[in-house]
Amino acid sequence: MEKNEATDLWFDIAPNKCLPFWPDTSSLKMFVKLRDSKTVSQHFPIDFSHVTVLRMEHGSALKAVVKNGEDFPTTIAFYPYTPGDAPVRVDNYCEDLFLKINQKSQSQVTLLNPYQSVLYTWDDPSQERTLIWNLYNRKRLGFPARITRDGYGFEKVSFHSIRKTLAQQPSLRTSSMEQSSSSDDDSESEDGLLPKKTRKDKVVVHWVSYVEKEQRVLLFTQDDRVARQARKAVDGERASLEFFLSLNGIGLSIVNDAHRELAYASLTSCPAIWEIEINHSWKLLTLELSAWLEDKWNADVQKAQLKDYLQVDLSKMQMIKPFFGQLRRFYSPAFWLQLRKSPYQTYAHLKIHRFQVDNQLPDAVFPTVLHPGTTPQYVVRRSGPKPFFESALLLHSSRTTKTLKYWKVLLQEMHLHLDRGFVLSLYDIYSNFLTDLDEATKLQEDLKIVQTPAVDMEQQSIRRSRKGISFEYIHLSPTVVHLSFSPRGTVHRATPQTSSLQGDILDLLLNSVGATLTEVKDVEIRFVYSSVCQLVRSIYISCYDL
Repeated sequence: MEKNEATDLWFDIAPNKCLPFWPDTSSLKMFVKLRDSKTVSQHFPIDFSHVTVLRMEHGSALKAVVKNGEDFPTTIAFYPYTPGDAPVRVDNYCEDLFLKINQKSQSQVTLLNPYQSVLYTWDDPSQERTLIWNLYNRKRLGFPARITRDGYGFEKVSFHSIRKTLAQQPSLRTSSMEQSSSSDDDSESEDGLLPKKTRKDKVVVHWVSYVEKEQRVLLFTQDDRVARQARKAVDGERASLEFFLSLNGIGLSIVNDAHRELAYASLTSCPAIWEIEINHSWKLLTLELSAWLEDKWNADVQKAQLKDYLQVDLSKMQMIKPFFGQLRRFYSPAFWLQLRKSPYQTYAHLKIHRFQVDNQLPDAVFPTVLHPGTTPQYVVRRSGPKPFFESALLLHSSRTTKTLKYWKVLLQEMHLHLDRGFVLSLYDIYSNFLTDLDEATKLQEDLKIVQTPAVDMEQQSIRRSRKGISFEYIHLSPTVVHLSFSPRGTVHRATPQTSSLQGDILDLLLNSVGATLTEVKDVEIRFVYSSVCQLVRSIYISCYDL
C-alpha cells in the first residue's frame, strides 16, 4: 500500500506475480504486509535504489529491493529473508555492560544484554542509515558504528553507577574502587553535581566490524583477547605467493589493413633522480651530473672519477670529491606490478609512470594525442615523481562470496588532443570487429525482450547478482583533462568509402562552417573525486565543471 492519509487501498500480489503501479501521491513511500495479517511494516522509500529488510510479524522479515533508473521503470520486488540480508548483526560480548543501539535521529532503541546478539534493521528506511551505539545508563551522545566496511577500534567511555555504602564493603575494597574510578573524562565534561551515592566509572569497549559468511557483524567486548581473536577476520593474512613485474618501457603501434601506422602508444620510465645529503638534508643534483652518474650506474662501474673535480664510489653510494656526502637514487619504471596472494585475499598494486599516444598520420593536426601534465618541481623535490596512473585493490574471496575490500585509482592531470581524421581512422579499424545485424534480426530481439515476463527478467537479474562481487570501498581521485578538438584532418581508411550525399554534406559542414563552430582549444575539465561505499548504499559523485 502507498503511504496515503486519504485512502487505505491495498494491492494484493500473488506469489511470483507482477502488478503495474502508479503512485497517487507525492510521498513516494510504501507499506507492505502479509496476507491475512494485521502487522504492517515500516514505510520505505521508492524514489531511489536501495535494499531494505522490513520487520514483519512473529520476528520474521521481508526483503524489499527497489531499482530506480532513468532508462527503465522503477521496479519494487519482495523476497523472503535469507541469511546475510540484515544490515548488521550486533554481538554484545561485554561481561557486565548493557548496550543500546538506534538509528541516527530516531527515538526507538534496541537494548542488548551481556552475551546477547540481535539482527538489526532500520527503524525508518527513509532516513539517514547510520547506526549509533552507547551504554544503556550513559547520558552522553552515542558513537557512530562502522558497518559499511571492515575495521576495529575502542572507545573509552564513562558512566554513572550506584555507589555501595561503606557498611556493605570492606574499606580496602572501597579504597581500590575509588582509585580505579576517575573524576575526569577524556571525551566529555561533567555537568551538575552527582548524587552522594553514585560514582563515575570508566571502561574500555573494543569493537570489531567484519563479515562472517555473508553477514556483516559488529562485535563489542571488554576483553582484549576476544577483540584480538575477532580481528583475525580483519587483519591481513600471511602471503603464500608474491609476484613483481617491472618493465623499462613498452611500445605499441596501431596499423590498419592498408599497412599504414595510425598511432603509437608508449609507456616510458622517468629519468633517474640523484640526490646528495648535505647538512642532514637531501639536495637534488644538477641534470648534467645526474646524467653522468646514471651512465656510470648503468655501466656497473664501482668507482668513477671526472677529471680532478669529481670522485664517487657507487658501491657505497658516496661522493668523495669535491666533498664527502651520501648519494641516493630514485628510479620509477614505466610499468610496475605487484601481486600478493594468500588463502583468502588477493592484493594488486599497479603503477604506470608515463603514458603517451602519438598521431602517426602524415597530415595530423596534433602530433601528440595524449600525454600527462607536468608535475610541479616542488612536488618532485618533496616526494619524487608521481606516476600517471596508480591503482591498488584488495579482494577477499570465500566459498560463497567475493568482496572487494577497497579499490583506489589515482590519475594525474593529462592533455588530450583529438582531430576528426584521427578519430575516424581509428573507428575504421574498430568497425571491422563489429557485426552489423539486419533490421529484421534487431526487431526480433527487441520483441523477445518485450515479451519476456517481468518475473523471468528479475530472476535472471538475481542469478547475475549472486555471481557478482560486492564492493566495500571504491575511490577515484580527482583529475584535470585539458581537451582540444579539431574538425579537420584526413580520414585514412583501409578500403575506400563509397561516395554518398549524406557523407558529402557532412564533410562540407565539418570542413567549412563546422570548423569555426566546433573548434575546441585547451578546454580545462575538472573531475572531482568519486567514492562508492558498500555497493550503491552511498554514492558521492561531483559533476565536472568547465
